[in-house]
Amino acid sequence: MHAVLPIKDAILRRPKTILAIASIVLIALGVGLPGCSSPKPLPFNRFENLPELELDLADQSHLIEIARATLAGTSYKKRVEEARNVYHEHTQVRPVFVSVLRPRERARTAFGEANTLEKAVVEASKLLKRVADDPKLLDYRIRIDVVNVTGEIQERNTRSRWRFDIIHEGFLFNSDPLVTALPQEIIGYEVIDKKGKFQYGGMRRLIKERVLGRIARPFFEGGKDVEFLRFKAISFVEKASGGVDLLIGMNYFDMPLSPEDLIRSAIAGGEYLKRNVNEMNGEFNYRYLAQRDYDSKSYNLLRHAGSVYAMYAIYEATRDPDLLRKADAAKNWMLTRLRGPNDTDKAAGEDFLVYVDPGDNEAKTGGAALAIYALAKHAQVTGSREHLAEMQKLARFIDHCTDENGQLLGKYHYDQKRRRPFISNYYPGEAVAALTRLNALDGDEHWLELATRLATNLKDVRDYGKDARTIFTDHWLCIGMNELATKVEAPELVQHVFLIGDGIADEQLDGPTIDVVGSYLSNPVSTHTAVRTEALMALAALARRTGDSARAEKYWRTALKSANIHRRMQFTDVGAMFFPAPHKALGGVMERYNWPAIQIDDVWHNSVALLELWRESGVLAGADPTKYYGHLDKYFPQAGDIYSAH
Repeated sequence: MHAVLPIKDAILRRPKTILAIASIVLIALGVGLPGCSSPKPLPFNRFENLPELELDLADQSHLIEIARATLAGTSYKKRVEEARNVYHEHTQVRPVFVSVLRPRERARTAFGEANTLEKAVVEASKLLKRVADDPKLLDYRIRIDVVNVTGEIQERNTRSRWRFDIIHEGFLFNSDPLVTALPQEIIGYEVIDKKGKFQYGGMRRLIKERVLGRIARPFFEGGKDVEFLRFKAISFVEKASGGVDLLIGMNYFDMPLSPEDLIRSAIAGGEYLKRNVNEMNGEFNYRYLAQRDYDSKSYNLLRHAGSVYAMYAIYEATRDPDLLRKADAAKNWMLTRLRGPNDTDKAAGEDFLVYVDPGDNEAKTGGAALAIYALAKHAQVTGSREHLAEMQKLARFIDHCTDENGQLLGKYHYDQKRRRPFISNYYPGEAVAALTRLNALDGDEHWLELATRLATNLKDVRDYGKDARTIFTDHWLCIGMNELATKVEAPELVQHVFLIGDGIADEQLDGPTIDVVGSYLSNPVSTHTAVRTEALMALAALARRTGDSARAEKYWRTALKSANIHRRMQFTDVGAMFFPAPHKALGGVMERYNWPAIQIDDVWHNSVALLELWRESGVLAGADPTKYYGHLDKYFPQAGDIYSAH
């Protein structure tokens, strides 16, 4: 038998029991022990229904100044008259985020709240200084996000779909300690994925980066109901040269579109492609998931060829020897993928080349076309004709796959299995562009006849009876016809591609929010916009040559309006700041606003679109290229007419 020890004996034998018993008694009485008490969490509804703020440029600049001084441990001069909104006392708390951009690591961020923005920024900056523990802290640029508008408290299960506007809306979670997330952090940490699924792993990474330890994690475990508020913020970042830049989504809000800005963005795309070519074997890092710092193993031969073309096109403007060397490596990889006819066609005496992955049993005629297109650009910018024979054999393959009516078979097979014919909407237009470029090199009229036959089939069969609203948006046919029309008389084909251009111009969005202006989808997709810009630039040149100046102006204005979409969807240091390896994403182009995967074709089309805009804007801007603005007169009247340069 074991006797129960009297309390007195228990205390004498186990001194730690004293503290335990005392704690129980004091807690029961509502009293805490010195050093052991934890303050009661503040009511979460303090953040509910916050009204809209006003912040002008002086306010924003002063908040950056306050944050920098606090991080440095120095004083700052209070500018009450110049920045009244910074010192205005609110009846509700005003939350802010203060972040620093780190070139090769995720940004560090801290959250603060107070009844003035000054106090909130000081609180957040002090916390940031403590948790960052970085001797280089003052070397980094500062970003501030001021919570502007909040809604009502909501509740959702972590296993449910989170269908929210994660491009513009951040979250305040009712947890203890409080967990907060900017819209860009939701994407950068992948807290909510593109399908609206809540990712507990992403939330754990965010909590760890906030140095909240493990205490907050149980609030977000699978199957938990979570209370939260959505918010929108006024976001701005310190310029390296002084002053501030407004942000929208992941990138700059106000981006002036001078020709220099356009070519700088095109070059940044070239730098991304250059970094992502393996110089030893010439392969691209085809798809990079920036939010996970993960390289996908997938690949696409056609997009490889298109990216080679883009690198040579950018080299033509920059004459960067490193870019040329990397483009040559990627071009040489492409040449190793050329293969002769299958056994049946070889026995019949056919002599052509296809562009095929050696592990595959099929080749695509669009691949042959883009290979010609890339090799022709190499010839144009280097003056070399070393690959002319390969281009001609690739063209003979396209000819082999085209029937007498001009219909192009999309796939070519190396086995004898019976399959349904595959007809692509894009491959014939690619072939028109490639064959016309080849004719410019070798003068063979047959390529022009074949290109005309392909284009005519598209007009008479695929697009028969279509109007500007229903016609297929074939950007490759527009690009090809711009050049083909300089060599053959084809007025009906010219009018046909103008129908495509009219359709593009008519479908372009003019709102409802500034960050979709110039796009063609409410959730912009980079390549979807870029190929339309490429088409419009080709058609503007074609319209000008044919004397249709009104159409040329219309297409140019439409293309220029899209330029901000291209630039906002390209990763800058600000756009990439919440990724685990931000430097790897620089110059890359996000697939769509809520999914920051970078694929080489996104970069290729975006860069070529900007390159064509740069060439044209350099002509039209005249003596004052700063007349181009990155926002629209409709939304920002103080900016003036963005097209006043024309």
